[in-house]
Parts: sequence; structure tokens; C-alpha cells
Amino acid sequence: MLNKFIPLFAVLILNISVLTQENLLFPSLKPDFDPAALSFMAGDTNVNVQGTWSYLADLPSKRYGTNTYYDSAGGRILICGGGIINSAPSDTCWWYNINTNSYQQAASLPRGRWSGRLVKVKNFLYFVGSIDSSLSPPDGLIFKYSLQQNTWSIADTIPAPFVYEAAVCVINDSLIAVIGGSTSGFTSPVNRVRIYNPLLNTWKISTSFPVNITTAHADYYVYEGDSLLFVYGGYNAGNLSSVYKGRITETNPDTLNIVWELFGNTPYGVGTYRVAGSRWKDYMLIGPAMNGGITINSIWGFNFSNGIGVWTNFQPSSTDSAGIISTFASVTGTDSNYFYLFGGLKNPNALNTAKKYSFVTPPPIGIVNVNTNIPGSFKLHQNYPNPFNPETKIKFEVNTINPGEKIVFAVSDVNGKLVSENIFEKILPGTYEIIFSGKNLASGVYFYSIYNNSQKITKKMVLLK
Repeated sequence: MLNKFIPLFAVLILNISVLTQENLLFPSLKPDFDPAALSFMAGDTNVNVQGTWSYLADLPSKRYGTNTYYDSAGGRILICGGGIINSAPSDTCWWYNINTNSYQQAASLPRGRWSGRLVKVKNFLYFVGSIDSSLSPPDGLIFKYSLQQNTWSIADTIPAPFVYEAAVCVINDSLIAVIGGSTSGFTSPVNRVRIYNPLLNTWKISTSFPVNITTAHADYYVYEGDSLLFVYGGYNAGNLSSVYKGRITETNPDTLNIVWELFGNTPYGVGTYRVAGSRWKDYMLIGPAMNGGITINSIWGFNFSNGIGVWTNFQPSSTDSAGIISTFASVTGTDSNYFYLFGGLKNPNALNTAKKYSFVTPPPIGIVNVNTNIPGSFKLHQNYPNPFNPETKIKFEVNTINPGEKIVFAVSDVNGKLVSENIFEKILPGTYEIIFSGKNLASGVYFYSIYNNSQKITKKMVLLK
């Protein structure tokens, strides 16, 4: 399979930097070794989603650490709070109208806040782990916003110890997972995992996270019936480059059990903290992020399938070096798609810039478009090398595509048992290449096929270990 993200189970190697000085916005860090010397593989990809940047109307005021929520029904984006240089954080919220490129003030937060995470459960938004005017001490307050009434209220308080800047995600549109966070600045991260039920206003205890962590990004993913949590980057005794995967194994009224494992690391090549994120279709998005006082601008998408992960670089380049953006809005259009980023910090100044990244739907994961010329026929090439161990490249050509048609690539053993299947949607005519891995297969003869609604071609290949 293309662009593998290889799971790790035994060795824990973190990109550690030494804390030299506490700072409200970022710690002063000195790397203690070359990040390129990491001994486990970073996620990687050959697929860059080339898009275009455009500037929007400026935010009414300068903000960093903003949170956003895209309201698809109203065609608008909620922008909440934000930090202000040399001043208390703002309690102001705005609705940004996508169609008119204008802002309208929404209800204010109960208190001025920045950072934290804004998440949605049912018809309400919850603002969790935000920071008030200083980094110490956190108050643990959770704010609740009614989309129908345009009102904020205080929903509850995180059980002690209070933390801010936890990794936060929603499980099955019903529970909010609060992972880690810090009780004091960057120096006191915790490994507690708390599960909040906003409907019942109750909390569950959960399996501790493998390491103390703060300022990471988390997302929830369902694959083949498994409920999975992924946690990206963050801060421990320095910047982390790790990706952890947690599988929910049991839930009852009082507890929720999670089996955690170190899955690999992010594709940045350096450790990152204050990792922003969003979700677009089946891609868990991370970035921008920070490394010391430096912004890491790229936005990467992570898709989990067949026990491995695939990274796609959604934003290969940025118009500026704005960082400390907690969440951004992702919008899916008919043909084009958009990421909306508001404010941020370009050391040492807060920004009021707002910008949009536009891109067409990228090629499906596991496949690279190597030639956009329209072929003369539907064709499948012989794999190369053959025999292979453990990877081989397979090209195929698609000359016509009917609306809604899918292309399927499948691999079977000599007994006809299906061992791998990729379904590619919204593919365009052209020549494509797949990297197939037989790492988890036994030596032998395998048959690979490519087919659509009307045609099927099959060839033979040999895995020789």
C-alpha cells in the first residue's frame, strides 16, 4: 500500500528538547539532538495537495489562539475568543459569513479565553481546556454554546486536577474525551484521561495516557467497528513528535477503558506542540503547530486503514508563518474544498489576518496520479519488481469515468481469498501507480485486479521472502 505509516509497539523515542525558560506563549527550547536522527519512520507521502491561498476580510481585531466551528446549515463559521498581546484574552465571538465575506458579532463567552478546544456534541458546542489571563492556575471551566439560541453558559468543571490545553475530541457524538493537559504552564503536564457526558453532565474515569502530555491534538476515528483515538504531538519535557493510538475496549457507567500504544510519529521531522487541527472527510488534519518559537506551517491529513496510516500533505506551503491557531474550519464543496484560518501569532505579534486555502479533491489515498494524459484504453500493467519483497509498484490506466463510478483494486491469494482491497472514488482519467506491500503476507502467488462497473483485468505476481 502507498505511503505507509508503520505502527510501533516496542520502542519509545521522543523528540525531546530542554526547557530553559517559561513563557506565556511558548517555552524557550534547545533541542538536545538532531530530529532527523529518529530511529523510527515518520509518516510520509508522495501526494501533495496543491491549492491556492486567498485573503479574506480581516478579523475585527488581532487574535491568537482562536477556535472555530463551521456551521454547514448556515454557511458560516463561529470564531471564539483569542489572546491579545499585553492584555487579557477576549470574550468576543464572531460569525463569519462565507458568502458575504463579513463578520457579525455573536454572543460573548462567559469569560475571556484563548487556546483550548471547541467541539460539538449534538446541537451544542463545548469549549474545553481554555486559558484565562495567565498560565496559572487553570479553573477547569467548560463553556457551552447553544447554536439555536446564540447563548453561552458554564456547563461544568473538569474534575480535579484542573487543566488547560488538553487534547480534546468527541466520541460518537455523545462523549468528550479530555486527554492530558497541564496544571501549570508547560512544566506540569498530566496523563489523566477524563470522559465527559454533556447530556447527563457526568464524568467517567479512563485508562491513563502513556505519558504526561499537554497542547497535543486528538481525534476520534471508527474503523471496522473499532472506536479509536489518535493523539498527535504535544509537550512533555520537550516537543513531542509521537502519534499514539488508543482503542476503546469497554465502556460502562463509571469507566471507559482504552488500550493505548505508540503508533508512530508525525511527518514534520521535528517535535511540535500547540498542534492545531480539524477534520475533512476521513482525514484527521493536524497543523499549523509550533516548535519552540518557530511556526511549523504545513497541514497534514492522516487516514487510517488496514492497520496502517497514510499521510497526505494538504498544505505544502503557507502565505505566512502564523501559528498558535487552536482549530481551523474545513469546508467541503461540490468540486473544491476549503480551509479557513483566522488570526494567529507571528512572533511577537498577534494577527488579524484571515485566509482561505482552496483545493480540488485530491487523488484517493493509496494511489498516485503519474500522468494526467487521457489513455487510449482501460489497462493494467505488470507489477515491478516481480518477484517482490515486500513492496511492488503497479500501474493502471483509466480512459473514461462515468458519474459516480468507482475503481476497485483488489488482491487475492491462490485460493481466491481477498487479502487487500482499495476502492477509489471520484478518480479522473489518467495513469495511476499503487505501491502494494506484502509485508504481512506469506510467500506465494497472488492475483491482482483492477475493475469498474463494466471491465475487469487480472494479473499474477509473486511474493518471495
